[in-house]
Amino acid sequence: MGTGPKTIKSPPRGSSPKASVQTVSDAAYEKLGVGKDVEQAVTDCMQDWQGAAEWALDHLPDPPQSVPWLEWAIGFVGNMLWAVTVFFPPAAPLAGAATVAAGASRATKVASLLGAAVGSSSSQIGGLIRNVGGKLDRKEAKEFLHRWFSEQIGSATDAFINDADRWATTYLWGYMVSEFYAVTGTTKIGVNYDEEFSRFYRTAKGSHALRKFVWEDFVFVAAGLTFAKQKQGLEDHLSKVFEDILKDVQNQIKSYEYSTMPGAGAGSRAPVTEVPKFQLKLNYASLGLPADVVALHENNRKKLLGVAKT
Repeated sequence: MGTGPKTIKSPPRGSSPKASVQTVSDAAYEKLGVGKDVEQAVTDCMQDWQGAAEWALDHLPDPPQSVPWLEWAIGFVGNMLWAVTVFFPPAAPLAGAATVAAGASRATKVASLLGAAVGSSSSQIGGLIRNVGGKLDRKEAKEFLHRWFSEQIGSATDAFINDADRWATTYLWGYMVSEFYAVTGTTKIGVNYDEEFSRFYRTAKGSHALRKFVWEDFVFVAAGLTFAKQKQGLEDHLSKVFEDILKDVQNQIKSYEYSTMPGAGAGSRAPVTEVPKFQLKLNYASLGLPADVVALHENNRKKLLGVAKT
């Protein structure tokens, strides 16, 4: 960075910044140690995420009648893509293309990490779900999943920390300067406000502004998530994801039942002599995830199902 006046970047959520020249210098930014504050804010976000994910599994909705609890629970623990939906940005044009790409990249890394972790622990997880009969609200299931999530938090946090400095320089810095001008009412152009800005940054309002922007615009960029609700908002989001999955599975079952009715498709194919078993599938097509990541999680689900049924 240079030491001249900093360009204010005050982007609407999820878009590229719009610049207007103001007079808080780069030097003021560099003296504040913003990186450590961003690191702490990201860490707090990931703890909220862990708590919300554990809560979601603990409050898994009842499966449709034709789906056993064991298979239902394995569907959500084996395929963990639901947990990363909070990290995926809205599709363009609601967000800028560059922001969407960066947010999706971070979310995809977390999805890959979770998939690899489930795969490497499949024997333990499958055995646990078998022992509790798919009831994830049982004490032993809660304790195991809490330990398991705790072990994944470090790597998941790193997926964001590794991109945090670039993001802070591009977006956070301008946002904080804009907040300073908005809160203090400072409007004079050509006056250096380094000292005043540094004082504002250290206030409760300044700290709140930073944490809010990290939460909403860097980590939890899914549409509808707000810092005001924090962990409760994440829980509401994941509950909605589960509801959508449940509706989709119910539609799958209806299609399955129709296709296996006596006389279904008569005249177009030979009569069915053996009715195939219903195959549960959790759909995440709307996320636009790479095919290899989707396949990893789906293979985990199948692997866990095999372990739990042996």
